[in-house]
Amino acid sequence: MVTKNVSTTVLEPVGPLKAGVESTLKSKVLGGRAGDLVKFFSGTNEIGSGALDAAGAASFKWKPAANQAGPHDLTAKFLATPFATESVSAVQSVTVDPGDQTTQTTLIMPSSSPINVDVIIEAQVSPFPGAGTLTFKNGLTVLGTAPVGADGKASVTQNFTVPGNKTITAVFSGAPGFAGSTSVAQTLNITDPGAADVATTTTLNVPAIAQKGVFVFLRANVAPRANGGTVQFFSGAEPLGNPATVKDGQASLSYLFTTSGVRDVRAVYSGAPGYLGSEASTTVTVQDEPVTGGGGGSLPNFGS
Repeated sequence: MVTKNVSTTVLEPVGPLKAGVESTLKSKVLGGRAGDLVKFFSGTNEIGSGALDAAGAASFKWKPAANQAGPHDLTAKFLATPFATESVSAVQSVTVDPGDQTTQTTLIMPSSSPINVDVIIEAQVSPFPGAGTLTFKNGLTVLGTAPVGADGKASVTQNFTVPGNKTITAVFSGAPGFAGSTSVAQTLNITDPGAADVATTTTLNVPAIAQKGVFVFLRANVAPRANGGTVQFFSGAEPLGNPATVKDGQASLSYLFTTSGVRDVRAVYSGAPGYLGSEASTTVTVQDEPVTGGGGGSLPNFGS
């Protein structure tokens, strides 16, 4: 009868664990032989196994799934052989971090613009990461990088001097707790105004007074009546919503102001084939109280 070795199994200290990130679980066994099997457990659930090497060490690369985030009681178990007894390590209580939350990056930009005109290219990261950067690219060429604000947005201003289609993307770098992401590419058509292109006038039609937290309509008319291009509404340098498509010389946007005070509102028409860009500006007083009487009326403003 062969006398079995009395084995001892030790689970080496386990480092930080994160869902979706591979970590190595290691054990050392005294009394075993090379090739003998060690199994790793979370509670009673086997999560993997490894064979002993000549030094009595075994390991397993564990990549916890998202649904495995949370507390785990880990052990390493050396299986009995004809030459050694079974042994189990002491329990190590660990927590698997949920890992980085997936994000979505969305471009907000006009579809066209004339050459030598500043174009604001913006992107929104959802959910809001509160950190990280957005890098904007035309193909492989980096146009600029900007920090992501508390609202999940960042933008760059670009002046294109060469006409043609530009393939624009925005790349979010990632941030603590948030994975990086890349937007779907959008095409920006940069036009070269010719002698046949018509100058336009943009007219703003917005309420002179608005109530905080209540949607209002921002309207712009482009004359002569253009088809194509977009109107981007701004408050200062901040874009208000997404660019609105111009159809029959009109573009509109429903917007909700979240802070009170006097807001500068600007409408920028991008231009379109046969039409030059133009813009107009005015002010809107945003108040906390409901708008009464004539306060919700519209105020036309002409631009160039």
